[in-house]
Parts: sequence; structure tokens; C-alpha cells
Amino acid sequence: MSDDTPSPRYGQPGWQDPYATSSSQPGHGQPSPVTGYGGTSGATTVPATSMLATNSKAVVAISSCWAFPLLGLVFGIMARREIARTGEGGSGFAMTGIVVGAVFTGIIALYVVGVIAVVGLGIAGSGF
Repeated sequence: MSDDTPSPRYGQPGWQDPYATSSSQPGHGQPSPVTGYGGTSGATTVPATSMLATNSKAVVAISSCWAFPLLGLVFGIMARREIARTGEGGSGFAMTGIVVGAVFTGIIALYVVGVIAVVGLGIAGSGF
């Protein structure tokens, strides 16, 4: 015998390829098509989606945009450019970092301008 498959020992089932796509085993092999609502099949199965690697700059953008909004804004922009170039996942994380970072940076900038205006008016009105 020149077969590469190991011979089964007494009391053990024969060797089977775990990746074989045979229809002899129920629930194994190719995924069944998705049936919508009202389908004739009893169970609906959804084929697995591909998992993309999440861009690390996008993760930094979403995690830092709350405490350091300018950092989240910058990393979000860098992540969006890198995701467009490489096709990685994390586009939503990057966009969230951009939006939250921009809004919070704008709020902080308005606050700083307001404080400067109040202090400037206070100094101008005091006669200095």
C-alpha cells in the first residue's frame, strides 16, 4: 500500500479529512444558502464574513478622542488615509475619532476664545 493515510487501529474509526466537503456528515461542508423571512427551510444560516485587520491608528483615534480630542482628530485623519491605501478595517473607528475630535476641539477652542475675550474686556474696562 502506498497510501499516505494512517491505518486505523483496532476499535478506532478510519481516518477522515476534517476539511473534506462531503455531504455524508450533516451540517458539514459547504454552507447552505441564506433563506430570508418566509423561506421554506426551517433554519436560516448566514455564511461567515471575512474579518479584516483593524487599523491600529483607528483604534488610537477612537480611544484618545475623548480625553485628547486633537490627538484623536489627527490619528483619525491618518488612519482614514492609511485604510484607503491598504484596505484594512477600522474606517468607522477612524471616522468617529475625526468627528468627536473635531467637535471637542471646536468646543475647547470656543471656550479658550471666550475666556480670552472675557479677560481682555475685564482688563480693558478696569482702566489699565
